[in-house]
Amino acid sequence: MGIHKFFGSLVYFLFGATIMLGIQDKEGFIGCSYRDVTLTEKDSNPITHFFDIPRVCRVGNFVGLQAALMCCFVAFLNRPKQ
Repeated sequence: MGIHKFFGSLVYFLFGATIMLGIQDKEGFIGCSYRDVTLTEKDSNPITHFFDIPRVCRVGNFVGLQAALMCCFVAFLNRPKQ
């Protein structure tokens, strides 16, 4: 049973990583970058420019965050009982 849970969790996390890589790939094709913003220095706080990216990219970021949180919550629920 232990090896089954391990490989099941591994496949689940790889599935989540595939979702996030697919979103990243799609955003790369769309060209998700800042609109009408010229950065002259290092962007150390990118959340301030969040609304300067296209709407479809913001939706992609939200879906990627949901996928990451879902994987974390499932891992928390699948932890060994004491």
